[in-house]
Amino acid sequence: MYPIKFSHSFYEPVYYCLNLTDQKYFQDASGGIWRLDISVSLTKKAPELIQSYHAGPVRGIAPCSYTHMAASMGADGTVRVFDYLRKHTLVRKKYKSGGSCILWPGRNVDSKCVTLIGGFSDGVIRVMTLDYAEQESEYELKISLQHALKPHKGEVTAMIIDDEGKTLVTGSKDDCTLFFFDITSNYLPIGFMKLEAPVTTMAWSNSSKRVLVGLSSGVVLEVECPDSGEVDSSVTYEIQPGSKINRYEFKSIGYKIKKAAHEMVKIKKEKSTDCRLCVDTTA
Repeated sequence: MYPIKFSHSFYEPVYYCLNLTDQKYFQDASGGIWRLDISVSLTKKAPELIQSYHAGPVRGIAPCSYTHMAASMGADGTVRVFDYLRKHTLVRKKYKSGGSCILWPGRNVDSKCVTLIGGFSDGVIRVMTLDYAEQESEYELKISLQHALKPHKGEVTAMIIDDEGKTLVTGSKDDCTLFFFDITSNYLPIGFMKLEAPVTTMAWSNSSKRVLVGLSSGVVLEVECPDSGEVDSSVTYEIQPGSKINRYEFKSIGYKIKKAAHEMVKIKKEKSTDCRLCVDTTA
């Protein structure tokens, strides 16, 4: 393969080319692989898109709970749904901002299980649905946007839904906030909490009313989720933590383990040297 730089009306700028007799295979900037017929004949074929992938890192994957499908979110801003048994991409949709995480809620949120929730690098949360569009007497799967929310100023790093399917919680990287949404009221905002550091991960505690929030500082917070209507949003959506948060701080002991291992190796080397000296003296 060798890099080339030119554009074609059929595809994006090409990055790599593989020569194979009268056919060439191209990889474009959007993650697509094309077959191009370069033969000089009347039966010359038009460029054919063989496969299409994410152009860049995959930021999240969410499996469907009832069938062999999964959704992926790419840093290139594309959402893709694929059948992993047939190894086939069913549908894709591209957004302007880069993707950061994705959820495929179960039947506790949507009885048909056709809802996707994506988090993006600009702080936007998009709620999408899968449905079919009629195309020339055939039906083709498509992704439709239902809601677009912007609870955060920076990248959405984590999202989670409670077991009852009533509350969506989202966390951010830059503005260090935790936002709560009422799913049963068309994702109506409940409120948000300001935290001490960026959110990296989340998981539900034993109770569906409390969520464990991991921060980049190494701290884990146990946060009680507010109920819809509990927060007075007439003035502000900000929730004062108060007694709703338990804080757990963890300290790394990795350096102590490495130091102990280094000392053990040093002691073994000293013992080995002493044994050789004893042998030499005896001889």
